[in-house]
Amino acid sequence: MSTMVIGSVARQGDAVVIPFPARRPSPAAGRGTARPARPVEPTLQLTPRGRRVVAMLSLMLVTAFGLIGTKAVAGAPARALEVQAYTVAAGDTYWDLAADLAAPGEDVRDVLLELVDLNGAQGAGLTAGQRILLPVER
Repeated sequence: MSTMVIGSVARQGDAVVIPFPARRPSPAAGRGTARPARPVEPTLQLTPRGRRVVAMLSLMLVTAFGLIGTKAVAGAPARALEVQAYTVAAGDTYWDLAADLAAPGEDVRDVLLELVDLNGAQGAGLTAGQRILLPVER
């Protein structure tokens, strides 16, 4: 087996090291007007097709948010509440009236709040002869 050697070759153990030639100077280097070399940073450039794809995706996204964002969800209209006028007798309280109206097992406090809200009362006090509204059915 014959071996051909080109240039200087160094042996390091079992490995053969072949040095690479030095870089040649660029032609502008000898003129004296050369600027220092800047590393070239890769830039992203979209093709016309890429621009169309980005525009279509943006349009679809805006449309989707526009359609979802403009949906208003309304609850069912409140059922009309049939009421009757009641004249408060001496000693009547909202609590007593709520306890009479509450269904078995229903919390009297909830009925009390409903009565106060129905009559727009500022406080929980009643006076004899005052007219309030009571629901007919609950």
